[in-house]
Amino acid sequence: MARSSILGITSTNLLLVMVCPLLAQVPPHPYWNVTCPGCYAPCDKPQFASLPFCNESMTADERVADALARLTLGEKVAATMASASQGFAEPGGFPSIGLPQLMESEALHGLLAGCMPAQPGEKVRCPTSFPAGIGLGATFNRTLWQAIGEAIGTEGRVYHNMKIGKTGLIYWTPDVNLVRDPRWGRAQEVPGEDPFLTGEYAAAFISGMQGKEAYQLAGATCKHFSAYDVEAGRHSFNANVSRRDLVEFHWPAFQKCAEAQVASVMCSYNAVNGVPSCANGEFQNHLLRSSWGFDGVIVSDCEAIRNIAIDHNYTKGNLTAAVAIGIKAGTDTDCGPDEYRDHAGSALQQGLLSEADLNLAIKRVLKASFRLGEFEGNKS
Repeated sequence: MARSSILGITSTNLLLVMVCPLLAQVPPHPYWNVTCPGCYAPCDKPQFASLPFCNESMTADERVADALARLTLGEKVAATMASASQGFAEPGGFPSIGLPQLMESEALHGLLAGCMPAQPGEKVRCPTSFPAGIGLGATFNRTLWQAIGEAIGTEGRVYHNMKIGKTGLIYWTPDVNLVRDPRWGRAQEVPGEDPFLTGEYAAAFISGMQGKEAYQLAGATCKHFSAYDVEAGRHSFNANVSRRDLVEFHWPAFQKCAEAQVASVMCSYNAVNGVPSCANGEFQNHLLRSSWGFDGVIVSDCEAIRNIAIDHNYTKGNLTAAVAIGIKAGTDTDCGPDEYRDHAGSALQQGLLSEADLNLAIKRVLKASFRLGEFEGNKS
């Protein structure tokens, strides 16, 4: 069979986008209006359509508050699982309101997913793989970054709406860490070493990927917050960083992400000055949310909640305490392997975590789903 990308992007017109972005447009996608009837649309279902959380005259916050009030405690705990693509347990959902769990997937420089099924004689359509971040940064081209973000967002939306593979609607991209040492094993993922360049890259990429419509095309995730640039021993590494270095070097790109209204931020494996990133309420609740205005979901990197207890020994091996600290520090969902789902109930029983703490995390998850149009179905 012939093979092409979903958007019909070839090396020729990708080069045209890179060399002369004003002359090349992302072609319209023939599957854009395809939906999964009944799967992602509680407000299209008669048993939910008349409830307040489906009332379009109410504000988003009012609708989310009504939806949250209808959930059982078990649904809330199950919904703290974030990943659809990492091989951990299947995400939970919200049967009480007919809404599936908000799922998250990889799309660093293109959707991490297999090819679309094809009928005999049809082309096999596969996700587009773009150049890695270090190459894209070297173009110094905001128009290109936005166009690539839009292409990835469109392909992600198509795969999600058509239920192809384990793809979600929030994707873990872009990586906005900075290269301080060329020996870092993930230098190819990021735009480069300059905070300004990386911030501009993030803002343009997010704008393209999330779109400007009433509902987001797909949700972007800026990662890894904060001061992450070591692979060897990354699960236990403690970065000793001066405040000036954080403010001038590590944080500007994440501030740009917040200002661009990014859907999600991922906290990193490492600790900063003795505090594991996913347990750092000063960074996440006060700086990211209160100071910079971030209003999305914070997800842990995969195994980072376990790292709080085991590798950093921050809670002396106590996973229940690590879960409580993570949620209270603003880490809303756990990439896995299921620490939140397995231990949040115990944290509630032991008084380490309140249901109000859990409600705040799930409220952010529901609001992210609302912004992605998951409540509305065909209308989005």
